[in-house]
Formats: sequence, structure tokens, C-alpha cells
Amino acid sequence: MSRGSREYLLAGCAVALAALLVVLVYWSSRPPALAPGRASWKLTPGVANPDVTQQTIASTICVSGWSSSIRPDTGYTDALKLDQMRQYGRAGSPSDYQEDHLISLELGGDPRDPRNL
Repeated sequence: MSRGSREYLLAGCAVALAALLVVLVYWSSRPPALAPGRASWKLTPGVANPDVTQQTIASTICVSGWSSSIRPDTGYTDALKLDQMRQYGRAGSPSDYQEDHLISLELGGDPRDPRNL
């Protein structure tokens, strides 16, 4: 390989490496995209159940099956789901979505407050 060919090859490699570095810096500096189904902290900040306190944990969250006894019925969550789909601008069928508590019932989350669902 002649000296001129080697210089062109090295220059080409340097340009390719510089372009790769520019692309990597650009990608690493972009903020991560939020998942489309992620809750908004403004609409769903999470709410604790006022019935769960240090004094009541032995009769509330520490009782086996307690969370299922306070879980809201589907009539409530189905209506809430439709309202929240409108608030979040979500399209599609309500069956495409599932209500869940931001603060779980087992940890003392409010079972019916929309800010926790």
C-alpha cells in the first residue's frame, strides 16, 4: 500500500470515527422517552389510606386478606377507567387498560381515591 493510499485510509477512518462519536453523544444526551402508559404525577400522585396508621396496622395491613376486603368493585373502577382515559387522552377500548393502585393496598394505599388509581 502506498503512502498516499494509507493517508486516505487513515483520514477516512478518522472521519468515520468522528461521525460515530457525534451520533453517540447525540443519543446519550437525549432524555429517555416516557412509556406511553405511564401515570402523570399531577393526575395520579398516590394517596395513603387514612385508615392505616401506626396504631392500626395490626388490624389493617397486617391482617391476611385485608387488602381484598377493601378493594373497590369493578363497577367503580370501570367508570373511573373511562374518566381517566379521557383525562389522559387515551384511545381504544377500556379492556386495553387496567386500573392499579400507585401505592398498593398492602402498603396502605387508598383503595378508592382516583389519585391513587
